[in-house]
Amino acid sequence: MNIWLDDLREAPENWIRTHDVEETIGLLKDNKSHVEAISLDHDLGEDQDGVDVLKWLEQQHKQDDAVYWPKWVMIHSSNAVGRENMRRIIESSSLYGNRITGIVQGGWSGIEGYERI
Repeated sequence: MNIWLDDLREAPENWIRTHDVEETIGLLKDNKSHVEAISLDHDLGEDQDGVDVLKWLEQQHKQDDAVYWPKWVMIHSSNAVGRENMRRIIESSSLYGNRITGIVQGGWSGIEGYERI
């Protein structure tokens, strides 16, 4: 399963679109071991952004060692500052360097990808 979080853009083929943080977290909870990839937009409207999903993923990992982190975590935001903030959160994760490796993924302009190994 691939999750595409974006309040405006349609999901690519073979991705499930979520529109907000709550919907995304609910899908992650319900499909913990079945999420292969997640691609996050930063700007999601009123008082929400993709950072909230990343913080939740890290909090879950620290609380009960449940690995909700999908194998692939991508950022598809056109907000350069937001993209950088999200990149820093991923790279400061307790999993980064141990189970998450940084890569740049081609295909969409401005996409960054990280693989959980």
